[in-house]
Amino acid sequence: MRRLLIVLFIVLAVVLVGVAVTAPSLGAQANDGTGRETATVQRADVDVVVSTTGTVAAERLASVGFGTSGTVDEILVSVGQSVAEGEALARLNTEVLALQVENAEQALAIAQANYNRLTSPPTEAQRLQAETAVLNAEAQLTAAQNARRNAPDQQMVTCMAVSTARTSLDDAQTAYDRYISEGLNADPVFTADLNHPATLARDAAQRAFDQAEAQCRIAETNAQDTGQLAAAESAYQQALANLTALTEGATENDISISAAQVRQAEIALEQARRNLNNATLTAPFEGVVSEVNLRLGQTVSPGAAVIILADLVPLHVDSEVDELDVSRLLVGMEAEFLIDALDIAPLPGMVSQIAPVGRVVQGVTTYSIRVDLEGETPETLRAGMGGEVDIIVGTIVGALLVPTRAIQRDDATEYVLVVQEGSEAEPVAVAVVSGQSVGELTVVTLVEDGTLDEGDVVVVGRPRASIFQPGGTGTR
Repeated sequence: MRRLLIVLFIVLAVVLVGVAVTAPSLGAQANDGTGRETATVQRADVDVVVSTTGTVAAERLASVGFGTSGTVDEILVSVGQSVAEGEALARLNTEVLALQVENAEQALAIAQANYNRLTSPPTEAQRLQAETAVLNAEAQLTAAQNARRNAPDQQMVTCMAVSTARTSLDDAQTAYDRYISEGLNADPVFTADLNHPATLARDAAQRAFDQAEAQCRIAETNAQDTGQLAAAESAYQQALANLTALTEGATENDISISAAQVRQAEIALEQARRNLNNATLTAPFEGVVSEVNLRLGQTVSPGAAVIILADLVPLHVDSEVDELDVSRLLVGMEAEFLIDALDIAPLPGMVSQIAPVGRVVQGVTTYSIRVDLEGETPETLRAGMGGEVDIIVGTIVGALLVPTRAIQRDDATEYVLVVQEGSEAEPVAVAVVSGQSVGELTVVTLVEDGTLDEGDVVVVGRPRASIFQPGGTGTR
């Protein structure tokens, strides 16, 4: 940015010699009858200002995004639309999120029920049920123990039946074979009758043998298998433990674990509800929609900025001040902002913030400042507009003012031509040192005090020959 200049401007309210001091009056020119343009030197109080550029900014600017991922289902605002704080801006599809809330509610209900069961005393029905379960398990254990103890004898008895069944099968087979032989002797094309006593006896003996053999194998397995007994013992111990837990109540550790499970379920439900709520994007404050970077059906990620919201009431000006001038500024100083894009008078303002730490850009240190605009601002003013900022940092009392065109220069020398009494007298060159200018006026100081004062008349415009060069006609 350009270096900031200390410029001076006229205090319009100052009245000198009965006339209001304004830029046109101080720069007013006349003709003294010789064809020379002249103007009168006057004094006025002038304000010293620090001038810089600035940009109109919103009070607040927020880039908002959804708090959860999803697919855009509704876009409820457009650019330029005014919204209230909390107003819905857009929504995601909530079908899956709603199911997640329902699932979390059920998980919490289950965890809470388990906690209530552990912390509540048992009912009479629960106690009777647990005692009955112990009696049943004890009976099954006794039966399993007896079966295990009798298994060897049962195996021996059962397997002896196999031998008897084998003998019966052999006898029935012999009788069946004799029946077939006799039939073939009587008739070469003899076919056995399936309902003949010999056939039926043989089939019955075969079934009896197969059954006896299967029962023998079962008895052998039972004689060697201890799984049923172990299962019965385990079921009995579990039934006893359940009865003990019911009568003695849950341990502190069990209750602590159950309570933690309830809390976990509560957190999961809260998160699910929050995700559902976050599917609706709302305005964090009252403002105007600046940008909408969304489209229907778009998949968005949590935190991704999709809508920009601006708080335009009130507007203020952000600016940068050079390190050479920042020490002259104080919070509360008056300022004016002249907008480049609008043909309006400068807007009044006040310095409200001065950054305590500067930043260096290309070797130049600048400090951020904020100027609050005061009074009513025009409707045409927009955030982002730029312009000139003038900050009043002091006042020069009784400054000597001459038209800028009255100051002549010759090499390093500056002077003004003072008209002597009598229009035909040659003007006298008076050395001056010019200060900063505003419009057509410049503040000057003198090399020699008293040689120029209020009311003197000076020539406006450069003469044909310099009086400070050889051959000049004026005297200093």
